[in-house]
Amino acid sequence: MKKLMKPFLTREELHQKFRDCAKLVLPEESIQEAIRSIESIEEVEDVQELIQIFCP
Repeated sequence: MKKLMKPFLTREELHQKFRDCAKLVLPEESIQEAIRSIESIEEVEDVQELIQIFCP
């Protein structure tokens, strides 16, 4: 019998999972900024922008 694979997380489930982990080390404002930056990573001109979000 084949095992059924769990479907991928929805975008909202993925965001919530990220928030649950990130809230241990980042303020809510940084979490929201991180989500926005990660979702538009191809527009980030300098990786330093991401580093500043994750290492305030």
